[in-house]
Amino acid sequence: MLILRGASLAVALLIELALLAALAIVAARLEAPVAVRVLVAIALPAAVLVVWGAFFAPRAARRLDPGPRLVLECVLFGLGAVALAVSGLPAVAVVFAVIVAASLGGRIALRQF
Repeated sequence: MLILRGASLAVALLIELALLAALAIVAARLEAPVAVRVLVAIALPAAVLVVWGAFFAPRAARRLDPGPRLVLECVLFGLGAVALAVSGLPAVAVVFAVIVAASLGGRIALRQF
């Protein structure tokens, strides 16, 4: 069981990093000057990191309870999937969404919230 719990947390970390990458990808594919794309590629992931640090981090001052935390995670990961889809990567968006759903379901089953 310990290995399964560790694997679940490892997948959670990977999908969190994939979320940040998805936001950078949508910024890189904007039809805008390079300076704007770079700024957005930094700002979008930074905004998610601020939210993550404020509400999800183990030492967050306002760490959310499991129910609201799950809802906010679904919103953030959903935005990542939408970002991939509007970036012209719909198949990647679907794969990302399926992996996120499996990961969240596994974490619920393992009581890792």
